[in-house]
Amino acid sequence: MKQLLKFLIIIILVSGCAVRYQKVENFDKYFWPDISNPKIALINIIDTKKIRENYSFFRKFFGIEHEIPPLYRPFAVAANDNYIAVSDIMFGVVYLIDKNNFRLDIIKEFAGKRLKSIVDMDFDNNNLYLVDSEKGYIIRYNIIDRSTSFLDIQLSKPVSIKVDSKNHFIFLADANRNKIVITDMDGNIKNEIDKGFNFPLDIDVIKDKRWLYVLDSMNFRIIKLDYDGNILDTFGEIGNRPGNFSKPKGICIDKYERIYVTDADFDNFQIFDLDGNLLYFIGHNGSDIESFYMPARIYCYNDEIYIADLFNARVKVFKSFE
Repeated sequence: MKQLLKFLIIIILVSGCAVRYQKVENFDKYFWPDISNPKIALINIIDTKKIRENYSFFRKFFGIEHEIPPLYRPFAVAANDNYIAVSDIMFGVVYLIDKNNFRLDIIKEFAGKRLKSIVDMDFDNNNLYLVDSEKGYIIRYNIIDRSTSFLDIQLSKPVSIKVDSKNHFIFLADANRNKIVITDMDGNIKNEIDKGFNFPLDIDVIKDKRWLYVLDSMNFRIIKLDYDGNILDTFGEIGNRPGNFSKPKGICIDKYERIYVTDADFDNFQIFDLDGNLLYFIGHNGSDIESFYMPARIYCYNDEIYIADLFNARVKVFKSFE
């Protein structure tokens, strides 16, 4: 009877609480360039307050009494249809949020190994891939059966990962060696790309075209390559004007093939077409809903764009339009 009562309460609560994270009020104010011809809109914000509001009751209900730790320094983010993963580099944890079933996992270790600095993540099918830059871990975590494996790839300072299981490749950025390392799905190295990078910080791919985009951070540019490592195009330079880069931190490409780049110095993100032409830039320094304070990683999943707003302790979620 007690179990049945719990089940009925859960059904009632879930059916009446569709919001999994903060919905932006009056979101029609946050369209760019304008509501008559929107290309991108701010739709959600994930922060400590809303995570606790939405998940604390269920944790206590099932006997998990300790308080959910604050989301203090979100750095990396990844998402798929069902989950959002957010890493906190201050506490060395990963929040794994089930968007549909009111489940929140706070992961501090994998297979008994404590996390230190998860600086990038990527979802591929039912696997979440994580990079711990300080410990050198390349982790594959199955979100269905909760199994963990470590890919034995010897890198000096891994800082970014992108998985393309369609073409059977994993791409990794090694910032200290200034190389992009390509492996098969088992972690066997197939190629190393060295094209004069200076601290390659982030990567993304267009799988159907077999194109690789590298955020070459200390050269203040984006490099487009094919999967064989041939340079196809470059754009960007240091400066303080729109389209320039100062402290670029993350790159991703949405379903409409627009390129997004965060910049911690400008406290914004810029949007480019595939030829490197600037389309829009969004954000400024501050803590209000339109602002950023040192944005870090950015992650595109279909038409959703997730940005880790590091010192505002939140993740902002945008929707792109064709």
